[in-house]
Amino acid sequence: MQIKDMAHRLQITPRAIRYYEEKGLIKPSKADASGYRQFTEEDVWRLQTIMTLREVGMAVEDIRELLIQMKDQEGSLLHYLELQRSFMYTRWVEMSKVIQTTEAMIERIRVENRLIQESCLHWQKRTSD
Repeated sequence: MQIKDMAHRLQITPRAIRYYEEKGLIKPSKADASGYRQFTEEDVWRLQTIMTLREVGMAVEDIRELLIQMKDQEGSLLHYLELQRSFMYTRWVEMSKVIQTTEAMIERIRVENRLIQESCLHWQKRTSD
């Protein structure tokens, strides 16, 4: 499959694919005479994994290091899916903590606002008596 087909399939631009290639994250083969990039199904899954890791906020350099560390299992659909799941789960845990903190802050502000309102009402009653 050529770069335009890969881009269409993954709904990204050919420029993004070239960027990941420049950064050493993917290495498509080149056709003999034409020099066009040829992508395999393994390239599709690798690029999909890269995109998922980018979506959860992982830096390109960190993705490169991770892919180097995981080279022994590289190419396996199961490997790519497990890698994606791992990072999505990590991001989910981080977001859960942020949500809990935000909810605690909201509740604290509500309690403080209630106390202020009650204090104001109490003060108004005392001054009107």
